[in-house]
Amino acid sequence: MHYLRLCRPPEIHPGRDQPILKLVLTITTDLSDSFLSPPSPIPLHILGAYNETDANGNKALVPVPLTPSPPPVWRAGMRVLKLHLPLPPSTNPKKPRVLETIQIRPADIGLTALSTSDILPGNRGLIMPVYADMPRPGGPGASATPQTCFRSLRIEPCLRPAATGPQQRPQPPALLQIEEDLGESIARHIWDSGVVMASLLTDLCLGGGGGGGGGHGPRGLPLFHDLLVTPPDRRHDGRGRGLNILELGCGVGVVGISLAKILSLRQTTTTTAAAAAATVAVAAGGSPHILITDLPEAEEKAQTNIARQQRGHHAGNAPAPEPASLDFEPLDWTDGQRGVFGPKAGARAWDLAVVCDCTYNTDTIPSLVGTLSAVHRMSAEKSAPGDEAAPEEALAAGAVPAAVDTAVLVATKRRHESERSFFDLMAGEGWVVKESTEVPLPRLGGERQVVEVYLFRKQR
Repeated sequence: MHYLRLCRPPEIHPGRDQPILKLVLTITTDLSDSFLSPPSPIPLHILGAYNETDANGNKALVPVPLTPSPPPVWRAGMRVLKLHLPLPPSTNPKKPRVLETIQIRPADIGLTALSTSDILPGNRGLIMPVYADMPRPGGPGASATPQTCFRSLRIEPCLRPAATGPQQRPQPPALLQIEEDLGESIARHIWDSGVVMASLLTDLCLGGGGGGGGGHGPRGLPLFHDLLVTPPDRRHDGRGRGLNILELGCGVGVVGISLAKILSLRQTTTTTAAAAAATVAVAAGGSPHILITDLPEAEEKAQTNIARQQRGHHAGNAPAPEPASLDFEPLDWTDGQRGVFGPKAGARAWDLAVVCDCTYNTDTIPSLVGTLSAVHRMSAEKSAPGDEAAPEEALAAGAVPAAVDTAVLVATKRRHESERSFFDLMAGEGWVVKESTEVPLPRLGGERQVVEVYLFRKQR
C-alpha cells in the first residue's frame, strides 16, 4: 500500500486577492523506501473543513472542495509535489471562515483507502489519504504549527454471504483516527501490518462470519476468532472476567487501539439478539482490557492516539455495556525477558499477547521472544488454581479455573529473510504455530506483498 504524506506542515499565506494554501506532498510506501510510480497519472483531490457559525450562533464544520482546475496530478518518476491553492473567500468579510482541517486523497475513490473493508480484500492497489489540522497563529485559539498529521478509517467489515451468519455493523459507522509525525521517517508512523490487522480484526469481530473465511475474509483463523469473541462466561477456563490483551511494541498504537474500539463495538451491534447476548456476557464477566506497551519514547504519541478516539458505544435502546479499557505503559524487552514488568503489565494474567511488525530488527528478536515467554510464565503463575488437589471433573466443569495459557498473535510484513530467526527462537522456547494466514496488501504495481499472521501457543 502507498501513503500520501505531507513533507512539511501546511501553510496559509496572504495572496493578492485571497489567501494561498501551500502544500508539499509525496506518495511513498509505509517505510518511505520507495515512491509511487503509477502506470498512469493519478489526479488528487483536496478537501477543506471550515468552522462556520450559523445565524443562531451554532458552530459546525463545513466541507469545501479546494481542488483547483485542472487538478494536481502525481506521475511516475515524481518524488515531491508542491501545491499553491487559492482558498475560497469568506461569504461574510466581517466573519472570516477558519480552515480547521484538510484532507488529501486520490480523486478516484477506487484508489482510496477510506475504510477497513477497502483494505482487507487486497485485490486492488490503494493509497491512504492524509489529514492535517491547520495551525491558528495569533489571536484567540492560537495554536503552534503542528508537526503531525493523521489517518482516518471507517470501521466496516467486508460484506459476507448470508449463510455465514448475521451482519454486525457498528451504528453509526465508527472512525479509527491515528496521529503520526509529518515527513518520511519511519519513526512514529503507521505501518502496513497495523492497518491490515485493524481491517482483519474488524472482519473477524464485526463481520458475523467467524474465523473460517467467507466473502473476502481471510481463511484459517478460527481459533483466534473464538478467542476474541467467545463471551467470558463460556470460555474453557470458566473465568468470569473480560479478555486481557497485552501488545508489545505498539508504536503509534494502531493495533491495540483498533482492538479496544472493535471489541467495544461488538458489544453494541445492530443485531438485537447479538447485542443482548453481548450485554449479558459483559455483565457476567466484565469488559476486555487492552494494555499497549513500547519504549518510553513512544508514550507521548501512543497516549495522544488513545485520547483521540471518540467513543460511541450505545446501540439503539439496549443497555450500553462498558467499553473495552485501554491504557499504555512503557516496557523495554531487555527487562521483560527477565520477568521485570511495570505495575500495569505485572498486575494481570494475559490471555493474548499481540506483536505487530516487530521482527524487522533482528537484534531485538531474542529479547522479544524472551519477553513473550516471561509473560506466559507470569500469567500462568498469577492465575494458577488455589486448590492444587482439585479433581479433574471440577476443572472440566469450570468450578476451579484453569491457569491462563497466554496465546501470542504475530503479524508481520516480512522484509528480509533474517526475520526467520524469530520463528526459530519461538520454537526453541516451546511455542507452536496453531494457525496462520496470509493477507495480501492492496499494492499499486510492483511484486505481490502479504502480511503474515500467526497464532502461537506453548507446547504442553
